[in-house]
Amino acid sequence: MDTPRRISADTGQGLGRLVLAVLEVVAELLERQALRRMASGSLTEVEVERLGQGLLSLRRQFEELRAVLDVPERKADAVHVKQSERIQP
Repeated sequence: MDTPRRISADTGQGLGRLVLAVLEVVAELLERQALRRMASGSLTEVEVERLGQGLLSLRRQFEELRAVLDVPERKADAVHVKQSERIQP
């Protein structure tokens, strides 16, 4: 029986960075959709609060992933977070 092949650390980290990049794109799309829904007034105050808490949690999880994978925060991400902090529901 063949032994399982191992992925080198460099390849694994590269794959992790790729997955992180894809997840960040998906998260950005979710944030944009959330902003559209908030702006349209189709969400209740409770839904807006839950959505905001969920997006903040997602950002924290991305920070943890970046730390584990040793990926610096992109400047665009830092600017986006600062702008989104100013948005009032």
